[in-house]
Amino acid sequence: MHNFDIKNILNNIRLRFNTTTAILVYSCIFIWILEMVLNFAYPNYYSTLISYTAFLPITALQTPWTWFTSMFVHAPNLTHIFFNMLCLWSLGVELERFFGKWKFFGLYLISGFGGSVADIVWCKLTNNWFVASYGASGAIMGLIGALLVAQWRLGENMRGTIIWIAITLAMPIIVPNIAWQSHVGGLISGTAIAALLGVQNPLLKKASFNTRFLVYFVSLFAILTACAMFCLKA
Repeated sequence: MHNFDIKNILNNIRLRFNTTTAILVYSCIFIWILEMVLNFAYPNYYSTLISYTAFLPITALQTPWTWFTSMFVHAPNLTHIFFNMLCLWSLGVELERFFGKWKFFGLYLISGFGGSVADIVWCKLTNNWFVASYGASGAIMGLIGALLVAQWRLGENMRGTIIWIAITLAMPIIVPNIAWQSHVGGLISGTAIAALLGVQNPLLKKASFNTRFLVYFVSLFAILTACAMFCLKA
């Protein structure tokens, strides 16, 4: 795997239609274009769309679909969607080849879900439930974490990836209104499932890579769900 750097990003920007990465990127771009049209022509409909797709911890139990739809909507500015999709495209080229299409999609989902759970944990700690988050950055941070684990296991240079993680985690200090807790939750979730796949678990000694991924995916999903429910109900 290559380092997550600008040269690698530019080298991998090619038009694709038959990969999970492409489907995710094009879906996010299509939804963002729809957002912009509504925001310009029908602002009330735009507000409704965001209210039913962005993740709001205080209504998380009433709108459970937003735990996942929030990964596909973005702020009404070009910067948010552009950099998220640039990162997703570059990471997807490497990770989808390594994990396979469906496992890569699972990694994306569990990382984004981990970001939503981190939002809930933070709300519980601060007792401030009126915050909302949306965007693919939490899921992308999980992909970066998985890439870091893969590079470490393959003995490759991790410097570029570590720099990108540091920059992303430090961005809220410079740019306001960034849900940094989603970044942290996504990073932890993606790193955890990638690390678990490399552990020699005697219970899964004869299991295939697909089976081990499914077991760890379901286990991590259950743990994250239990953590979220504890914070929401406590």
